[in-house]
Amino acid sequence: MDSTKSKRPLFVTMLCSFYFIYWAIAIISFVAMLLIRIGPQFPAFSDIINQIGLIFLGIQVNMNLVTWLIAVGIVAGIIGYWFLQKWSVIVYAASSIALFIFALPPTNSAPTKILYGALVLYTLASLFAINIAVIVVGIINFKRMK
Repeated sequence: MDSTKSKRPLFVTMLCSFYFIYWAIAIISFVAMLLIRIGPQFPAFSDIINQIGLIFLGIQVNMNLVTWLIAVGIVAGIIGYWFLQKWSVIVYAASSIALFIFALPPTNSAPTKILYGALVLYTLASLFAINIAVIVVGIINFKRMK
């Protein structure tokens, strides 16, 4: 077996490791928060669902069937990305684009088109910089993937 073909690029390892470490810390802190708040002030089910969405989507959106599918797509995409699967780049890119559409600020939130354009660019730069990096690195390494 050729070792150069099966070797994962360093940047892919770094991006996936970032996600795995972030998710582990977020889930541990989430469980700790739930354990601390056991009792009469236990968070509502909707609060728990919103927090889970925040962990896996990175932003606060209403969790419905579509956003659950997006979250599953992002998680499955990163896991497949770790194993250098071509489908993972496509799934992750589609999930990220769908998430971006859901995360767009409402059109009526900006008084002008220029300000709305600035809000869109801010959303891209701040919330989706890591997603864009994963997609770009995936496209660059697409031929190395199985």
